[in-house]
Amino acid sequence: MLKFSCEKTLLQQAVSTVSRAVAAKSSIPALEGVLLEGGTQLTLSGYNMQTGIRTAISAEIHQEGRIVLNARLFGEMIRRLPDDIVGFSDDEKYVVKLVCGDASFELPGLSADDYPELPTVDDEFSVSIQQNTMKAMINQTSFAVSTNEARPIHTGALFEISDTGLTMVAVDGFRLALRRGSRWSASTAARSVLWRRAPPSTRWRRSAPTPTRC
Repeated sequence: MLKFSCEKTLLQQAVSTVSRAVAAKSSIPALEGVLLEGGTQLTLSGYNMQTGIRTAISAEIHQEGRIVLNARLFGEMIRRLPDDIVGFSDDEKYVVKLVCGDASFELPGLSADDYPELPTVDDEFSVSIQQNTMKAMINQTSFAVSTNEARPIHTGALFEISDTGLTMVAVDGFRLALRRGSRWSASTAARSVLWRRAPPSTRWRRSAPTPTRC
């Protein structure tokens, strides 16, 4: 059973962030929810089998545990709480109690055992870049990403990490878009395809590190 306390603002921001990857409707009820995991810190995850978001916030963990809560219902309840410290606890029937100031709510949860495992990304191939730069690169190349599933490789954008920076390339057979951006830090050179909509069998494709000429 999971028990923790944390600032309402931090929890609300984390729920809002991961909810972007939560399935609006799914045959797997757990995918319509947010996974909460308490260990050394509080981790929240959202996953729709194609896109996953995980974030961690500072919290006082009183008892380690895992549980899944409906994203829409949980987010609404957190929003209604006063700006104070939120106390979170659940029981053996997955009923969650939220206490914050004079407010108190209860909501049903689901077993975390029903939640699919998110794919892991090897930190060996990592890069740090400013959010506005990354957003601009995606916006300026995504228009040329193909929607034709006949050539799956064209339904994603090539993302290259090199000593000189980052390069994104998208092509749909008629248009080509290329955008270069400087990086803050990278672990090693790499080339990957970032999918507009992940194919069922391949959500992240990476080739071996190769020299890149920009």
